[in-house]
Amino acid sequence: MTAATLETLVDALGTMTLADVGGLKLNREAVDVPVLVTSSLAAFQSAADAAGVRLIADVGPDLPAVDADPARIRGVLGNLLSNAIRYTPSGGTVTASVRRSGSSVAFAVRDTGPGIPAELRPQIFERFVKGPGSPGSGLGLAIAKDVVSAHGGTIEATSEPGEGTEVRFTLPVVQ
Repeated sequence: MTAATLETLVDALGTMTLADVGGLKLNREAVDVPVLVTSSLAAFQSAADAAGVRLIADVGPDLPAVDADPARIRGVLGNLLSNAIRYTPSGGTVTASVRRSGSSVAFAVRDTGPGIPAELRPQIFERFVKGPGSPGSGLGLAIAKDVVSAHGGTIEATSEPGEGTEVRFTLPVVQ
């Protein structure tokens, strides 16, 4: 295990512990959604290029700002994009989309990978649950759920074998 991997794991465990005791600190502000999504995609473009995966941004019109901690939400998007790129074969596509949904903004990351095995689907947001052969810790989606929940949002996933996976989450708009 490298020092960077160990540091990431320690940070993840710290975030989960804070979420467990209701102490996950959020530095909320009005976040410009298109900027958040496009900057998140830009941060993963080189990883996608190296994997032969095409990244697509599908940003809806006239999106309101969300009331969120931009660093924490970038972390959620980063986890979803990293997973999607990791599991999408060369020549595949990862799409990050965002739309208004009532008093929330709905984000989605969809890939064209192999999908999540049926036996893992009900557990993917639990701690230490990993896909077959995954090099990760199995904490990323659990932390994403904790962060989204702390913002008053929801997170869910759908997946079909051979058709890919889509993870969606919502965040409240600025009132």
